Amino acid sequence: MNKRRGTAAVAVAVLVSAIGAFAAEDEVFWVRRSPPIEQLTGGKIKTGDTVTAENVDLVKDLLSESMYRNIKDGGVLKINPTTPTTKLMLPSLLKATIENRGKAKVAPNGTVTTQDGGPWIGGFPVPEPKTAIEVMATRQYYQQDQQLDEFDNNWVNPKGDVYKKIIGQVAVAYMNGRVCEKPVPFVPGSEHELRRELIHDLDPYDVRGLSVLTVIYVDQDKLPDAWGYVPVLRRVQRFSSGQRYDSLDGSDLRAGDIGAFSDPLGTWDFTLIGRKPMLSTITVDSPLPKPREDIALIKGKYPRDATAEVRDTYVIEAKPKDPSHIYSRKMLYIDAGTWYAVGDFYDKQGNLWIGWHTHFMRGESPCGNYPRPTLFRLYNYQTGSGSFYNLYRFDQSPGPDVLPLDTFTLKWISTQTR
Repeated sequence: MNKRRGTAAVAVAVLVSAIGAFAAEDEVFWVRRSPPIEQLTGGKIKTGDTVTAENVDLVKDLLSESMYRNIKDGGVLKINPTTPTTKLMLPSLLKATIENRGKAKVAPNGTVTTQDGGPWIGGFPVPEPKTAIEVMATRQYYQQDQQLDEFDNNWVNPKGDVYKKIIGQVAVAYMNGRVCEKPVPFVPGSEHELRRELIHDLDPYDVRGLSVLTVIYVDQDKLPDAWGYVPVLRRVQRFSSGQRYDSLDGSDLRAGDIGAFSDPLGTWDFTLIGRKPMLSTITVDSPLPKPREDIALIKGKYPRDATAEVRDTYVIEAKPKDPSHIYSRKMLYIDAGTWYAVGDFYDKQGNLWIGWHTHFMRGESPCGNYPRPTLFRLYNYQTGSGSFYNLYRFDQSPGPDVLPLDTFTLKWISTQTR
């Protein structure tokens, strides 16, 4: 057995035993146990059943507007039993959340520090939030310390046909709040940074070598800095912070939409609409793509083998403070256990524009089990088209040979020419 994996397995067993005072049946202390689908539908839909256009109205209140529309149009969701959150979480993240409970300070703009103003030391800062800004501040630490996805991005027309494919990588490195990958709990010299994001296109030729590096700061009033390497110019170019809602490569993906929401919290207003059970695609067995092979689809758009489960969910309405913003609002559906989100984005007239869907499965890494994203789906409800990301490689804790921290630098992106 791999020594690191063996250590992680022992850590899981010890940790689950140690937190008995906080959780029952492997559920973490901050999650409300959701009723089963049978109870929510009066027995009309059962675990193992599939939600289709014929029965989706029975669970309409458990779905985002965009997911409901997808199923009405032919999409499906097979219902899994609810997964205890400890089965979808790094042991070190759970341990840090317990040990650092009550040590976080959340400013009115969402900036997270320790009580004495230092960089955050790891775990979910406010696992039992009372306000919308506490929910949003806590979910900023839902990612693993470092991660690397390789993707096929299929551009799909309204008929469901792929008319362009982009192959690339997207990576994230947290600068503070780190719980497993050294250095912990923060990267010396970068304590003022929350995370760095990197998008790098590999193919086809017209985008090969295009790289965008974004630095997001702890101070939630500070706009991110972004730089891009533009192959045709053969140089690094600084981007305006106002370009976060320009398309990155011509697809429906925008920097401010990554993970459903990735803007500085101080630039938006948030309202906690409620907390309730909802059908979530955070589960254990979503479709896992293979390189250059699409998953089985319905109408060329909807995953044929999509799965979901009932999970404790925060519903947040976000409205931009900038009146010229491309969106009038976002509706965010945030899993209370893992803090991952899906979202619906509305245009200036209040009409549904983009649905951000993410599908997950249970993954394993040297740091332990975690929710592994397998699909990012951006549905455009005004054109009928979409941008669908199949994540066929994911390195949660890849180590220095695969994803060194100096990858997230201007020097590195300037070397990725074609």
